[in-house]
Amino acid sequence: LNNVYSLSFSLSLSLSLSLHLVMTNLWVGTEVGTLHGISLLSGQNTVVSYGNEPSKSNGIRGIRWSCHGNDLLCTLRCNLVNVFNTDETIYVNQFETPEEAVSGFTLGHRVVTCTSRGNVTLWDDDEEVGVLRAGDHVEACERGGGSSGEQDGNGGCVITGGKENDLKVWDIEKQRTCYVAKNVPRDELDLRVPVWIRVISRASSPSSPHIITTGTHHHQFRVYDTRAKRRPVLDVTWGDAPITALQTTGESSYLGNGKGDVGRLDIRMGRVEGKFKGLTGGCRGLALHPSEPLLAAVSLDRFLRIYDTQTRSLKFKFYLKYQLNCVRFTELSVLGRKGQDDDVWDSLEVVERETKRPRREDNI
Repeated sequence: LNNVYSLSFSLSLSLSLSLHLVMTNLWVGTEVGTLHGISLLSGQNTVVSYGNEPSKSNGIRGIRWSCHGNDLLCTLRCNLVNVFNTDETIYVNQFETPEEAVSGFTLGHRVVTCTSRGNVTLWDDDEEVGVLRAGDHVEACERGGGSSGEQDGNGGCVITGGKENDLKVWDIEKQRTCYVAKNVPRDELDLRVPVWIRVISRASSPSSPHIITTGTHHHQFRVYDTRAKRRPVLDVTWGDAPITALQTTGESSYLGNGKGDVGRLDIRMGRVEGKFKGLTGGCRGLALHPSEPLLAAVSLDRFLRIYDTQTRSLKFKFYLKYQLNCVRFTELSVLGRKGQDDDVWDSLEVVERETKRPRREDNI
């Protein structure tokens, strides 16, 4: 694993191929609508296209795992949220939105879609059961816990934000806000600080369901505690480009921006803990492995990179032909798995070769 693999993939498999044999570790969505299933150890790449051929009109903005099962919800630019079954490698359902979809995810057994105009729709068995208005210019929408902060996704709260649309937590069942953020105070010139939320992430730690982090177009990183106050408990500037990707754990946040910078911040102190080097295009998506210290990053330079979060070293590097927008890990182990032939080699005995000393010829 200490070696860096740089592979170019051009293999396109049938949609009916079973991925149990491939052992997919990641799924990556691209700007032209293709979905790539990547096996890190075998170097296998499974390409699934929506439509007859790749097209930017079908570009995948984001992918999210469902709360239950092995389904991915893919948000497309063509006003669709498609449900992709990773076991059968086919699209099994789709939800159409009235305008461009921003996000799609599940709350329990139901599906939530959000559009750029703030139409948040709750679907149950392909039928609309509720719609709320989250305001105009929504650019980020995330799954929240329940009103009491459940982590299992069975609650009824969603988190929204966008351009001049500050952070809000909504109870989608009652169609009212649970939490409304307040903008930061005016700057040193007594000017109002503009609001432009690009990405939202909720802390994945079960002990911090009330912690919400945001990244803005004006490269501001903010941490909100919904139990404490409406204004952010931490407000720092990171980099000099819009923050376009964000993943938060219990104590740290991983950020990517439009310049290609990827870094880690301590959300308690606001201190930069380090950077992950190598990206040459704007970072579009980040993902953390659910059980191992691995960070996946995708960017406009068309490379998928896998980093060790402890050493910040590059472990894998894959070229995927198209511009990449989003990435998600599966639950399969990467660091704990062996290669296909490792068991055979481990069963063989080690034979030590004896070295003979050269015979010394006595001079007569």
